[in-house]
Amino acid sequence: MEEALGMKTSDLKKMSVQMDRIFRKDEKALFASEGSSGGPKWKALSTKAPPKGGYAAAKRRAVGRKRIMERSGTLKRGLTVMSHPDHVVRIHNSVFRQSIGLGTTNIVAKYHGGLADGAGRNTRLPRRNVLQMTTKQRDEYDGVLLAWFKERAKQFSARMARGKAAARAALGR
Repeated sequence: MEEALGMKTSDLKKMSVQMDRIFRKDEKALFASEGSSGGPKWKALSTKAPPKGGYAAAKRRAVGRKRIMERSGTLKRGLTVMSHPDHVVRIHNSVFRQSIGLGTTNIVAKYHGGLADGAGRNTRLPRRNVLQMTTKQRDEYDGVLLAWFKERAKQFSARMARGKAAARAALGR
């Protein structure tokens, strides 16, 4: 089944390692730039309301001065550390579909990405998408795929040349 499409699960595993390296590097840049490396900078924490200064003040009291989206650090580590239990690399290979999924199981990513309620977005939380693919990232992933296709074409050409040589030898040419 894998050979019919030319892409084996082992090929997907190799590509997933390369793509995950790209993903983790870009996520680190996203957190370091508070969103601006992947799109618009994340909106500042709320300083409005509750009597003691809103979420920004409450967060500062609870965990000190930490960057946006880094209250405990679990979300960031789940996206940037390959061995973290929340980090996801999924490979799907069937006759009909081949894919590599990268991300996190951390629900905070879903809520801030606007996917929490299934019908739209959770309006209480500002949108701070940590799973948005940039054009640069897509180009890097395309480079991984292109390298695989070039290698596969080279292997195919070598096999065809060997087959032609064997056919000529069999025919005495």
